[in-house]
Amino acid sequence: MGNIRFTIKDEVENLLSESIEANIAVALCNNYAINALQNVPKSCNLRIVTGVDLPTPLEVLRTLKSRYKKKARIYTESFFHPKVYIFRLKNKDLVAYIGSGNFTEGGLANNIEVFYKVEDQDECNNISGWFENIFNKSLCITDDFLIEYKEYSKKWGKEENKRKSEIKCLLNEANEKKRLFDSLKVKLGDIRRGKEYDEICHKRTDTVLKIKEALDYDNGFANIDIDQFLKIKELGNIRQSYKKELKRAVKSHKLRDLFILLCNDDESIEERYRAATEEYKIRGCDKNMITKVLAVHDPQRYMLWNGVTEDIMRKYDIRFERGTKKYQKYGYLCTEFKEIISELKIKDFVVLDLMMFYV
Repeated sequence: MGNIRFTIKDEVENLLSESIEANIAVALCNNYAINALQNVPKSCNLRIVTGVDLPTPLEVLRTLKSRYKKKARIYTESFFHPKVYIFRLKNKDLVAYIGSGNFTEGGLANNIEVFYKVEDQDECNNISGWFENIFNKSLCITDDFLIEYKEYSKKWGKEENKRKSEIKCLLNEANEKKRLFDSLKVKLGDIRRGKEYDEICHKRTDTVLKIKEALDYDNGFANIDIDQFLKIKELGNIRQSYKKELKRAVKSHKLRDLFILLCNDDESIEERYRAATEEYKIRGCDKNMITKVLAVHDPQRYMLWNGVTEDIMRKYDIRFERGTKKYQKYGYLCTEFKEIISELKIKDFVVLDLMMFYV
């Protein structure tokens, strides 16, 4: 059959279901791509970069973001028009397709397209190196981007003549927001390397111990001292006006039950946060208290969401798409800022909280 292909739909679908690694870079993908990717086994390391110039449908970007997190990205530095599919087989060999067809049923089967199948391992490695470079330059799909992209995608069909200028402005804004967020990391990095970092860690260690003592954490929250707990302003101030309701919740053991639920790491953090706000509904147990308990429970995994966090979100324009639930927002914040503490080698989230106060 040779290496020239005019349709590759069947081959791509088979390789998606059999490969241990798949890297895809295309100008456009649609719902066909979403359906085809459902056949990818969990053991397969899948990454995809798509363009937004044409544009890729909003719902497709939402699904890619939801399903593949940061392994699904958008390229924004220039007009993105490749059609590259790279697979690593179980025997570790690579096979790649380069051609004209996007990751759509039309692009892989129905349109007039041409592809070339690459099996030479040196050439495949060169293509893989190209993909790595593209992937590292690409942006993660964010709620902030989708907010703006929603309006853009609606206008695209009717206002083709304005498309290029509008997407350029949108991408410039996305790049500016990335640069803004990167500047936060730079400032945190300066604090991390500064003389005050060790003192910050020491202060936070003491604070966590005080909170654990007030909550009777080591005894399963059996004797929660609300008076003492409310006096500890660090990690999130909780208003004294909630004291009566909280004391009633202590007496009824409802607060203890809530804290035990929050510390049950067998459940997803999103589900625990949802249950805390939608099922327990204890007055005063908002994001300040919920995340304060979580951060004390495991400061390596759970971020504070308090006044300091809100200030940082406003200052660095961290937004969420309309309709995003609070528990989804919190899961995103934990994931996003976990990367920062890992990259900058910050001790944990309670230390990050005080560092952000100084930003």
